[in-house]
Amino acid sequence: SQFDGPITFNGDVRMNKKLVLNNELRVIGKVDFQSTTDATSCTDANAALRVAGGVAIGKRLFVCDSTDINGGLDVAGVATFQTGIIPDTDEGAYIGTANKPWSEAHIDEIVIGETNNTVTTATGNLILDSNAGTVDINDQLTVSGITKFESNQDNTIGNVNTGAVQLDGGMGIALNL
Repeated sequence: SQFDGPITFNGDVRMNKKLVLNNELRVIGKVDFQSTTDATSCTDANAALRVAGGVAIGKRLFVCDSTDINGGLDVAGVATFQTGIIPDTDEGAYIGTANKPWSEAHIDEIVIGETNNTVTTATGNLILDSNAGTVDINDQLTVSGITKFESNQDNTIGNVNTGAVQLDGGMGIALNL
């Protein structure tokens, strides 16, 4: 049968076979998909809902299970994470690039890059420690406050590799020693 004008149904309409629309579908009320079939890929023909093109959503989106995104994710507003961000493997992901670095980071009480490439703390002392026992600084080090060395290691006279402070170069002292 072919209908050429608007048709009004005053009750439910049930289809026992697939409904194929050759033009747009506009729904004024809610749409309720009751299939609970999970999707296994972006083109899964058995998924409860499959959309081959883009999707425009004018209000909030709630996803109540895992989300798999096989392309980029562009977030224009603030993104809030309630638990954590975890890479897929050990050291398998990065944050920012050399050309597009993050402006600053606040991790636990550590503040990185907030002003002038500074690493500081919101509260308490900044402690540098390493699992191997050595913190290696490969550039000049400027210390503007008092420097304390709290090791009680003695030195062997004539051996520059012993003692609490070991210097491989000369030393300049502006005031009394």
